[in-house]
Amino acid sequence: MKALNEIEQIKNKMRYRVADSKLIATVENIRNGVYDEGKRSLYRTRHERYFFVDVPYAQYGEEEKWRLVPCSLDDAVEVYESDGAKHELPYEKAFPQVSVEDA
Repeated sequence: MKALNEIEQIKNKMRYRVADSKLIATVENIRNGVYDEGKRSLYRTRHERYFFVDVPYAQYGEEEKWRLVPCSLDDAVEVYESDGAKHELPYEKAFPQVSVEDA
């Protein structure tokens, strides 16, 4: 059984590796249509691509139940800005390509 940081998958001709990526944020108690409840971790690759790793609570530690999902910048920002998100990086470091304006 692999540890979470050993997960890697190829999706859409791109290799996503947790070990080579920065953890940006985590959200507990997600409801995403596949898992009833669980944890979603948001990562950024060194090439500024984003992906989620979803782990249902009932399946922690079982690699085959983990799900790696590439996502768009907009989806990544939406999760980062969601209620209950625990931020591991400040917004400007998580999304260096996004301009933030004063309201």
